[in-house]
Amino acid sequence: MKGRVLLPLGLALSLALAACSSGSPTSPSASAASASPSSAASGAPSEAPATMPPAEQQTIKFGISAIDPHQFALQLAIDAGIFEKYGLKAEGTYFDGSQKTIQALLAGQIDFATSTSSQTITTLATNTPAVDIAVFINKLPDYVYGGKDIKSGADLKGKKVAISQLGTQSHAEMAVAVKELGLQLSDVTFTPIGGQSARVGALTAGTVSAAPADPALADKLTGEGMSVLVKLPESNTKFAGSNVMALRSYVDKNPNTTLRVAAAVLEATQLPYTDLDTVVKAYAKWAQVTEDEARQNWKDYLASGIAQRDLRSSTEAYESAREVLLSVNPDVKNVDLSKAYDASFLDKLQELGLYDELNVPKS
Repeated sequence: MKGRVLLPLGLALSLALAACSSGSPTSPSASAASASPSSAASGAPSEAPATMPPAEQQTIKFGISAIDPHQFALQLAIDAGIFEKYGLKAEGTYFDGSQKTIQALLAGQIDFATSTSSQTITTLATNTPAVDIAVFINKLPDYVYGGKDIKSGADLKGKKVAISQLGTQSHAEMAVAVKELGLQLSDVTFTPIGGQSARVGALTAGTVSAAPADPALADKLTGEGMSVLVKLPESNTKFAGSNVMALRSYVDKNPNTTLRVAAAVLEATQLPYTDLDTVVKAYAKWAQVTEDEARQNWKDYLASGIAQRDLRSSTEAYESAREVLLSVNPDVKNVDLSKAYDASFLDKLQELGLYDELNVPKS
C-alpha cells in the first residue's frame, strides 16, 4: 500500500459517503446492470463495499454521445457489473452526437452523460450549469481526413469542412487542424453535418473536403483515396475532451450517488489494462462491430497514449476548449472555468485509497 495503512475499501467509502450526505435507448443498445461483476478478473478490488450507506438515488440513467473507446467507461461499468458492485442500477442511451446528449441532460432525461467538456463550459453561461466529475482524455482524439483531392492545407483553402455542430469537440478538432495546416479559421467554411458516420459519409461523397474521425478508420479511408491531414493525438494542444458530466444541481443534491459513479467509472477505466478481452467483447456488442474490429480500436486507442487513467484535467485544457467556443459563443468569455471541473470526488477516492487499490498511475 505504498507505505501507508488503508481502511478496508468498503468501510472507508462508507465513512466518506456518510460525511458527504451532512429517453428510449437507441442502437448501440445499453443494458441494465450485469449480474456478473468481473472485478476479480480485472485485478480490481473483489469485495463490494457492502457497508456503504444507500445512495440518494440508486437507479441512474446516462447518455453517451459517440462510439469511441474514450466514451465507453459508463457502458463498460454496466457490462462488467461495476455499477452493481457500488450499489447502483444503471441504464444507458446512445445519442449519436454531443448536442443530443446535452439536450437530454438538460431536459432531465438522463442523470449523467459522457459528451465533451466544451458542452460543460457552454452551460456555465446559462441558468442550468453542468459540471465534469471526470475527464477521459486531455487531447483531441481524432485524425482529420482530407478528401480525394486534398493533400495539404493549400488544397483545403476555401473549402467546406465537416463538424457535428458549432462549439463541439469536432469543431475544436477542425479548428486546431486548420491552424496546424498553416491556415486561418476564415480560410475554410465550418459545416455542421452531425455525428461521425454523417461526417465520414459527407467526406466520401465529396460534399465536404475534410472531416475529423476515428484513427481506426485510417486504413479504410486512405484505401478509398482519402488522406490523413493531421493526427491530432500527436498535437501538443491540451484540450479537455470526453467527460463524465452532470447538472450541478444534481451533484449537489446527490453527492453519495455521484461519488459512487466516480468510483465505478475510475474502476472501469482501468479494466482495459488488466482484462482487455472482457472490454473487447463488451465493446463489440455495444458498438455493433466484430471483436477483431473492437480489439483493433482499443489497441489503437491505448497505443495513442491519450487515455487519462486518473480522470483528471487542468485549467490549461479547459482554456483551450473555451478558446474554440468563443468563436461561436461570446457568452463563455467570462465564465469561471473552475466551476467546469469538480475534482473533489476523485480527490475523495484517492484519499480513501481506491487509486492505490486499482493501481492507477499518477499523471
